[in-house]
Amino acid sequence: MDTVQNQNTENSSEITTGHNIEGKARDIGRKADTASARLQHSWEDATAQVKSRIGTTTEQVRYKLQVASEKAKQQMGVAKEKTVAKSHDARVRVAGEVQTHPVKTVALAFGAGALVGLLIRRGR
Repeated sequence: MDTVQNQNTENSSEITTGHNIEGKARDIGRKADTASARLQHSWEDATAQVKSRIGTTTEQVRYKLQVASEKAKQQMGVAKEKTVAKSHDARVRVAGEVQTHPVKTVALAFGAGALVGLLIRRGR
């Protein structure tokens, strides 16, 4: 009878062990599902943060480009005004010199034209 009782005890412990393994497998499955859900949530949060930062950076770059463009336009306007003023001053000075020294101006223009003509002939 001892043998039958030992076999019953072994069968009972195998059944209990089988149930324990199934229970542990279910627990592991639940933990894996929970970990997967956490990982998915973390991934979504990280993606949202990256998208938000990219959007913020894009807006900052756009604003800085607009500011730089406006500054460049202002600088170009100032440079244009200075150039126009300097060319006007130069024209007035040249006109004054031509009126003050007309013969000297004609001789200088003739000499410059002759020099250019010689240089062109030599280049051919």
